[in-house]
Amino acid sequence: MHTHQIFNGKLPSLRHLIVTQLLLTCTVETLVHFFMPLVIPDTQKAYQGIADALLLLVITAPFVWAIIARAATDLEERREFSLKLVQDSAVPCFVLAPDHKVLVWNKACEALTGIRATEVIGTDRHWRGFYEHWRPTLADVVLDGAPLDLYARCAKSTFGEDGLQCEKWLRNEGGKDQYLFFDAVPIRSGKGEVIAVIETLQDLTERKSAEESLEKSEEKFFKAFHASPDGIVINTKAEGLFIEANEAFVGMLGYTREEIIGHSSVELGLWVDPAERAIIIDQTDREGAVRNVEVSIRVKSGLIRTFLWSSDTIDLKDRECLIVTVRDVTDQKENERQLLRSQAELTSKHEELSALFGQVESVKREWEKTMDCINEMVILLAPDGRVKRCNRATVEFMGVPYGEIIGQKWQQLLEKTELFLPSISEERGFYCCDFPLEPSKRWLSVTYYPDSDVGELGQPGAVVTINDITERKRAALELAQAYTELKETHNQMIEQEKMASIGQLAAGVAHEINNPTGYIISNLGTLAKYQARLVDFIQAQSEIIDSLDSSEQSKMASLRKQMKIDYIVGDLPDLVSESLDGAERIKNIVQSLKCFSRKNDTCTTASIADCLESTINIIWNEIKYKATLKKEFGDLPAIRCYPQKLSQVFMNLIVNAAHAIEEKGEITVSAWQENSAIYVTVTDTGSGIPEEIRSRIFEPFFTTKEVGKGTGLGLSISCGIVREHGGEITVESTVGTGTTFTVMLPLNGVQED
Repeated sequence: MHTHQIFNGKLPSLRHLIVTQLLLTCTVETLVHFFMPLVIPDTQKAYQGIADALLLLVITAPFVWAIIARAATDLEERREFSLKLVQDSAVPCFVLAPDHKVLVWNKACEALTGIRATEVIGTDRHWRGFYEHWRPTLADVVLDGAPLDLYARCAKSTFGEDGLQCEKWLRNEGGKDQYLFFDAVPIRSGKGEVIAVIETLQDLTERKSAEESLEKSEEKFFKAFHASPDGIVINTKAEGLFIEANEAFVGMLGYTREEIIGHSSVELGLWVDPAERAIIIDQTDREGAVRNVEVSIRVKSGLIRTFLWSSDTIDLKDRECLIVTVRDVTDQKENERQLLRSQAELTSKHEELSALFGQVESVKREWEKTMDCINEMVILLAPDGRVKRCNRATVEFMGVPYGEIIGQKWQQLLEKTELFLPSISEERGFYCCDFPLEPSKRWLSVTYYPDSDVGELGQPGAVVTINDITERKRAALELAQAYTELKETHNQMIEQEKMASIGQLAAGVAHEINNPTGYIISNLGTLAKYQARLVDFIQAQSEIIDSLDSSEQSKMASLRKQMKIDYIVGDLPDLVSESLDGAERIKNIVQSLKCFSRKNDTCTTASIADCLESTINIIWNEIKYKATLKKEFGDLPAIRCYPQKLSQVFMNLIVNAAHAIEEKGEITVSAWQENSAIYVTVTDTGSGIPEEIRSRIFEPFFTTKEVGKGTGLGLSISCGIVREHGGEITVESTVGTGTTFTVMLPLNGVQED
């Protein structure tokens, strides 16, 4: 029987194929069994066998068919259930055949990779869901047993020893980065052959990103913790045991890190008053944190320092701890106390100045009282200069009824009172001038204010005020006298500043004088010894000169060698030369100091280079231990100036440069002519000036130095001296790199009298 006859020309289903195969197999076996006797020459038995076989087939066929059909139905249902279970699973997975082509690509895998199952089923392009270029997936590796170059950190699968699992960052064909967990396990037949590989996936991107973000946050916290200029420490709340501390905290206390970590604050004896720690703990329990509490701490050296304490509670390894930030405010508190004393001094000086300006304030109060009483003449003008309104004082001054004033030209009205003004228009803008009234011997101040409001004609108007300033003129004369006295006081302050500078440098000058003096004393002492030896030698020579023979000559030669007469004679010129050099240095230093300290306001023609050299000689001891000095002087013409005042400016700038250098640095003093001016710069490699205070350094009494080390007048006075010469002084600074002060002096800044 042919196959198309069995199925009536229709394609068989899986169930039909299974059933037919079983049926054919059963028929052939039965026929063979029953037709074997045909080879035996017993015709009766043969026919009987055929009849038995046909009878058995007819009887059993319906039962066999029902069993096979039911088994096929169960198998199909199970297959469909298994396939639906995989497809609808929330776990992304795919299945590869032994030829690396995709058999299954479930919905979760579509959602994870963004690739539809229809794009990869039956192909080997499943790598697109995980890589930008072709690379074997973990399922491919399990199929082929390939080297694990791309999966070096794989482990055995939890579902089977012959499977693999790993996790890593991947970028798919669409450029999307994902951190995935893979688990690939082979599927084997009953004979143990690999018939497929199933790979399950898990998207760990969010978890991995969170872990990496946490690592970065911990790294940032670690860096901020140790880089903070404030001291930061973590200790247990109960015992005060130090767990971690940054370098700033270690440096503040003066202990080593090993002496702090693992020890408590009580054990180290840090608390001057242990009750302060109890108060902090109590406040922490009540409020959860402590902010800016001043505490007294004993550092390793035994000194007691004032710290500003802030702390919060944290849980660290199931222990309640405190993270504490401390700032050493000892110097700040001292500065505050000094500031209070300075404020008291300034208040006293302010009271003295208030007395000088008392009469000016009296005039001001009189003027305010006049305004309050509307006694000041106020005239409101229209755009054409005609009077729109005026106050009572104006009417009384003009001696004309109010109605006759309105609408008149205001300057013509004033001319009737013999007050003649120059022509004033709106284009001229603000104008103010004082005029005398000869008949009454009074002075009037006329002020013209352009009005910003638009007038009736579409043009701005104006306001004119007229004040009787006779008393103010008289007060001005008194104020001029007071200003003269104040100027004299200012000059005295300049001299005091100079004396303060000289006093500061006195020790250095003494040192500079002592060194060359030491040379002179030492060399002259040696010279005296040499002289004594020469006298002895000459006396001995005189005694034996008369009886000179060969032995005596040998004796004289030996004595000459023993007393080093030849060496002494050769060394005498050098000793004298060194003595003269030392004396000359003393002379130059003393002369420079005398020139600087001499009170001389005479304007003369002088060399800026000489001023710089003289100043450097005086302050050399202040510089040489702190910095290397470089001088770069160009060809400089002599100019008219006040040499002593300029020397004071250069001294302030160079000494400030030396003070700005904490350790060994470099100071460069340069001077050159450019166009019609001389430029002098002082550059240091010190700490620099912060931008927030750079604009204040020329203010009187402003200083960043410790109390007692500076008056805050040096740069202010220097700025005034440079301006007196018609020049200017500027500063450029970078924190941590250095500062450059530039002094510009015009060649014709100080004119001849």
